[in-house]
Amino acid sequence: EFAGKEYSFATVRDITERKSAEEALRKSEERLTFALEAANDGLWDWDISTGQAYFSPRFYTMLGYADGEFPSSYDAWLRLLHPEDVQNVLPVIQKHIERNDEGYEVEFRLRTKSGEWCWILSRGKAVARDSEGKTLRMVGTHVDITERKQAEEALRDSEEKYRVLYESSRDAIMMLAPPGWEFIAGNPAAIALFGAKDERDFVTATPWKLSPEYQPDGELSSVKARQMIDVAMERGSNSFEWTHKKLSGEEFFATVTLTRMIYRGGPCLQGTIQDITERKRAEHQTRLQTAALESAANGIAIADRAGCILWVNPAFTRLTGYPASEVVGKTPRLLKSGVQERVFYQKLWNTILS
Repeated sequence: EFAGKEYSFATVRDITERKSAEEALRKSEERLTFALEAANDGLWDWDISTGQAYFSPRFYTMLGYADGEFPSSYDAWLRLLHPEDVQNVLPVIQKHIERNDEGYEVEFRLRTKSGEWCWILSRGKAVARDSEGKTLRMVGTHVDITERKQAEEALRDSEEKYRVLYESSRDAIMMLAPPGWEFIAGNPAAIALFGAKDERDFVTATPWKLSPEYQPDGELSSVKARQMIDVAMERGSNSFEWTHKKLSGEEFFATVTLTRMIYRGGPCLQGTIQDITERKRAEHQTRLQTAALESAANGIAIADRAGCILWVNPAFTRLTGYPASEVVGKTPRLLKSGVQERVFYQKLWNTILS
């Protein structure tokens, strides 16, 4: 009331700056929400003084819970932590709380509602401290990395199996890398086959240095080796016979299989070598024996235990008139003259088979 009359008074305050700040905060939170949803991350916000925590909807669905079904507290989260991960995770969080550094990152397993274990990548950071620097609040994200962990485990298992096979294989296995195609690794069998002292001694060589100057077909080993490598790189694999040379200079025959692979992000070749020197010698001996039998003046027939003819030499044909095509697969019975009695042939075969 003023001068006997009633008036209404109003005050006006400029809140444009506050409204602008609120709008900026709203947009910032909106962008954060969109970013988290796009990244498929779960958000957590932990009040250290009270133990209460906020978990975003994605945090719940990641673990199989409905929104609000899971208690909003740090202790509830802690109860989900895998027992084997507790000693790895809690010291990391405590260290960050005490040192107030830039943040932390740690991997661990959380139990889902169904009882399974979900691998989590968690990133956290202190965002509020008191006047003495004591951490009061932390925020962070959870990312489901279960598939990545399973893939890593499968890869480790595969690599372990390969390592065991590589090291225990009786075949010589080595790795060759471009552009010079030097050996970069060799298993124990390869080191032993070439007479090297150790792997370092082995990898100082190249395929053509561990070969005579020429291959049996007359081609230079250095030229032909690169041709075989080019075929393997183009087709993915190439198998061939090769004359190798040990570090001592001794030559031996081998079968070689080159297989294209990816090693440390780049192409390479895995070579598998089998020493076939004994087989080659046996084949050579067989060829000599066959040549001797074929040139013999006496008629010769080779038969199995049932008396079935497997092979005859040219002299057999000259003496009997039967070509090989007519006797192979039959028994010597076709040469029976009828002069000897049956008991003669029984005694003959009993003697042969015994």
